[in-house]
Amino acid sequence: TDTIYRLWVINNSNEITPQKVVFSFANSLTYLSCEMFGRNYGGGVLELTQGEIRSLKLPIYHCTDDEFTHLDKLFRSNTPIEQILDYIDDLTLHFLSKSDRKLVRESWEYLKNRRMNRKKSKEGV
Repeated sequence: TDTIYRLWVINNSNEITPQKVVFSFANSLTYLSCEMFGRNYGGGVLELTQGEIRSLKLPIYHCTDDEFTHLDKLFRSNTPIEQILDYIDDLTLHFLSKSDRKLVRESWEYLKNRRMNRKKSKEGV
């Protein structure tokens, strides 16, 4: 997704900042939940409505300024998403075993590729 119009943090006792939310969003589990709960439209577009956004799994990671800066540089330098997720998943999904993280990543890739392939098959019609 590229836009979230409104975001409220209820009971912000953990000092959840916009920076922490942005950092925490880029992980395989959240991407998988986007594919599962989102709607896809022509051209491979994935849309999330307010209700769907509420269903997303977002493991909040309390990143440092250096970690956030590093992630920002990765995205701005067009680093392949797989490399970005390798970095982020190790931090944000530490509560999952390595094999579970791999399964989550593969599941996200499967659903993302299925959505993108639908786009290609419709373009050929």
